[in-house]
Amino acid sequence: MLKIQYSGEVKAIDLNKLFTKCNWEASQRSLARTEQYLRTAAKLVGAFYDGELVGFGRLGFDGYVATLSDIIVNPSFRRRKVASNMMTELIDQARQLDAIAVSLLDQSSIEGFYEQFGFKVVNPCPGLMFKSIM
Repeated sequence: MLKIQYSGEVKAIDLNKLFTKCNWEASQRSLARTEQYLRTAAKLVGAFYDGELVGFGRLGFDGYVATLSDIIVNPSFRRRKVASNMMTELIDQARQLDAIAVSLLDQSSIEGFYEQFGFKVVNPCPGLMFKSIM
């Protein structure tokens, strides 16, 4: 059974392994920079299966707007609601931070996935999506 863990306990080495499995510019991601990336997040969510990181999402926050980035799932675990569960948790965390909105930049062309959570494409900038949560 898939256990979703919601915490900031994601390790940089595990995240870099996930980036590699998903072909996400892994060669450009050093361990030191990934550690910095994790430290600067307002909130993190990791999805673990038998101790292995199989999904990850990050929430940044500037005091007003929360920004979702790097919603990523191991290809072997896609279509199992991992990303959906992470999105729900991250949006809830944005509300807890009292964010007035949540933004994301979709470079995967799966806008329909994000639209089911209330995000809308901001024209004329395809890929930039925005969700008001107030």
